[in-house]
Amino acid sequence: ADFLRWYRTNPDALPQMMMEAFRQFNTENLGNLLRYLPKEDFQNLFKIIKSLFLSPEAKGSNFVKDYLSNLGLLTESQLRKVLEGESGIDEGDFHQQNLKSLLIKLSDELHNLLAGKESFDHEESMRLKSLSEYVDSSIKTIESHQIINFVIQETESKYLFQIPILFPDGVRKSDIFVE
Repeated sequence: ADFLRWYRTNPDALPQMMMEAFRQFNTENLGNLLRYLPKEDFQNLFKIIKSLFLSPEAKGSNFVKDYLSNLGLLTESQLRKVLEGESGIDEGDFHQQNLKSLLIKLSDELHNLLAGKESFDHEESMRLKSLSEYVDSSIKTIESHQIINFVIQETESKYLFQIPILFPDGVRKSDIFVE
């Protein structure tokens, strides 16, 4: 119920989350915090976030499938297939990096830093808390889309995907329903 309420109160949370990611994970904005967090994870986050925007470069690719996988909407489904020993899925497929998995890892690292004995100045502490809140909110946003799709699929045999599209004048969102 909490995830449904989360989605209903802000149906545009997913594209907003992706746009905010560019500000949150900007190395200039992160500043000194990068010395406490794995820089490679931020590079991977940027790469994945860029892949989630439909742009002219995405023409001819299997964008929707890649989008679902890169966002992390298929993580639990892939885990189930690995556990059931389904052919065609191996553990290497499951361990691919996606936004949800990287955010969960980052959330753990941020919570450990905040609970740890490291001494941060006030600005660093506030920035860590802000980043942690954003990351936790982003995970909840992705999970709310998983729940919404489960409900829509069960009731209407459809799926809803919100895809941000890059236009010359900015970013817009497209709601795509798939039967």
